[in-house]
Amino acid sequence: MNTTQKDAEIFSLVPEDYLTASLSPVWQQRFNKALTYIVEHLSEAIDWDQLALHCAVSPSHFQHMFRVIFNEPPGRYLRRMRLKKACYLLAIYPEKPVLDIACDVGFSSSQALAKVLRRDLGMTASDIRSQGIDPFDPNWPVIFSKLGTPGNSVKMPMEERLASDLNISVIKHPEQYFKTRRHSGLGLADIDKLWKKIAPKDINEQVMLTFSSEVDIDYGKTSFLLGYRESGASANQVIPAGWFLSCKVRIASESGYFAAWHAMYQFMLEHNLTWLDDAVVVETNHNSRAMLARTMEMTLSLSLDENNVLASGLADTKND
Repeated sequence: MNTTQKDAEIFSLVPEDYLTASLSPVWQQRFNKALTYIVEHLSEAIDWDQLALHCAVSPSHFQHMFRVIFNEPPGRYLRRMRLKKACYLLAIYPEKPVLDIACDVGFSSSQALAKVLRRDLGMTASDIRSQGIDPFDPNWPVIFSKLGTPGNSVKMPMEERLASDLNISVIKHPEQYFKTRRHSGLGLADIDKLWKKIAPKDINEQVMLTFSSEVDIDYGKTSFLLGYRESGASANQVIPAGWFLSCKVRIASESGYFAAWHAMYQFMLEHNLTWLDDAVVVETNHNSRAMLARTMEMTLSLSLDENNVLASGLADTKND
């Protein structure tokens, strides 16, 4: 679907939003409380009986309802979340000991993590690190697809299925101005700390700028610009006017993030679009004051080659 960015609403790639949508408000609140607790205590041993009581549900009913609603028991959900986070950390922190990453996400040892990696992904920690993550490579690591939320009837992870209906826009932006500081590494806590240090307190939108010419094969060391939108007089980074591929999404994990980018790359292939030789990815987090919350609302944009846009017939899309 093609829309203008101004008209497009945030498209949710959070499977839990859809899986709990038919529940009563009381049950939605209970399971949102449970999911938030799991995410916030990922590295800890979780007592499911206590969590059930915390959510005002009997332990046996909690186990049954969780399996019915989310298509997997709570223990498997927790393991998938831990493994997903471990894979992400392995990719962005190539020098960090595997044991430290294992413990950070709740595995008892590097051997325990290795066992789950082999069983669930058929991979090792070294395999994941050798792939890296390149934001300009349309072949996103398949690990995040394999760790997506299971559907109740199809083998495709829910994030990918939902992303097939993503609202994708081709937009002509005017010249854009930003106040930024260079940063390396993709740890969300580090990014959050630096951004809150440099951004005025009345600004909520965080912006990350990544240029194709500066992408390192070792994604953990990729350098990018972190900052916020600013007026021309105060800006230290300017993006020229031009055409951008764009979408607005709500995500809860790396699986949703990569599913959105995969859908955008598919859109480019279908319409014979290509990015610029010195392309820029502009990622806007719309509420960075709550960056470490369970979900994030983002706009993802990639600069396009104008000749391809004009030839595609998509140039009649309204300007931003």
